[in-house]
Amino acid sequence: MNNWISVKDRLPTWKDGKVLIYTCYGISVAEKTVNGKWQGKHATQKHITHWMPLPEPPKEAEEK
Repeated sequence: MNNWISVKDRLPTWKDGKVLIYTCYGISVAEKTVNGKWQGKHATQKHITHWMPLPEPPKEAEEK
């Protein structure tokens, strides 16, 4: 499964909330602010090559 989106194809907006980003330093979580800036570790436009929405959090197993 490859859900990475190239920043050349499309950028997230602040409405997307936090997303995973892929940079030359690895993978981290970041978000776009209302004014269009990136916020997060290593979250500078020149370092980010790809991004994707965060996956759904795990569901707690129901006790039997």
